[in-house]
Amino acid sequence: MVKDLERIRKIGLLTAGQVRDDLVARHGEYPAMFTRLLGAVDPEITTTAYRVYAHDYPAAIDDNDAYVISGSRFSVYDPDPWISRLEAYVRELFATRKPTVGICFGHQMMARALGGITEKAPQGWGIGKHASEILAPQPWMQPQAAGYGVFVSHQDQVLQLPPGAQRLATSPHCPNAMFVVDDFFLGIQG
Repeated sequence: MVKDLERIRKIGLLTAGQVRDDLVARHGEYPAMFTRLLGAVDPEITTTAYRVYAHDYPAAIDDNDAYVISGSRFSVYDPDPWISRLEAYVRELFATRKPTVGICFGHQMMARALGGITEKAPQGWGIGKHASEILAPQPWMQPQAAGYGVFVSHQDQVLQLPPGAQRLATSPHCPNAMFVVDDFFLGIQG
């Protein structure tokens, strides 16, 4: 993805909702989950959470080296003002070439903000562990593998990639399971 991954130390977590109460006791809220995950990869990484669903954003895009957009129970096409604001912010992240990873709702929002189409999946809900096939292996995918498994819970998905996007992975339920635009904007359906 990004050539200078070792320079990324400050990651902004754009949280697009709250984790269900019955899951918080075991896993924590999104910031705790991502901080644990990222800290296991590199203990020098720091995270700052922003509750974008409550209109909480960084003072400046450059306050962080990179961003992660979380999942959500909402749909990217819902007519809520916070969703429209996030869509505009995602366009700003792209325009400034800020390394960004979107997961589930975040993946769908990145596609929509850049001109892709996200709607309810014609095949219905995706729930459980789904296997995805890697179509375009990338150097940062370590270890190299033909595919991966991920637990999913979504009724929406990216039906059409945005212009310039490269599909990296696919599954029978979700043809656009992972995509990248340029080398700094990565979306993963979860």
